[in-house]
Amino acid sequence: MRKLSRYHIFNTTNSYSRILLTHVLLYRPQNTNCGPLRQKSQPINQGAGHQYQNLIVESLSNEIIDNIKPSLILSGDDHDYWEIRHGEIPEISVNTFSFAMVTTFV
Repeated sequence: MRKLSRYHIFNTTNSYSRILLTHVLLYRPQNTNCGPLRQKSQPINQGAGHQYQNLIVESLSNEIIDNIKPSLILSGDDHDYWEIRHGEIPEISVNTFSFAMVTTFV
């Protein structure tokens, strides 16, 4: 398991770092590579339904990043690992650790 210490999450211009926790993943372009530790082969793409969306739209994602200025983003809606960057800011989607969402390893 990789450690978060490899990320430079400390903002040198501010004495406090901000870690953004969000259930829904921030925007990423269609078919974005998920990173080397993803268990599913398919990427996640923008989708929405009644009271549901799997990615925050691009304009709102930019507004969140610009106003909150996080050093690290942790999300979890996809139930599988993601690692992407929004400029210099890493977003990691945390794997599920619920027994209801068990991933089978072959």
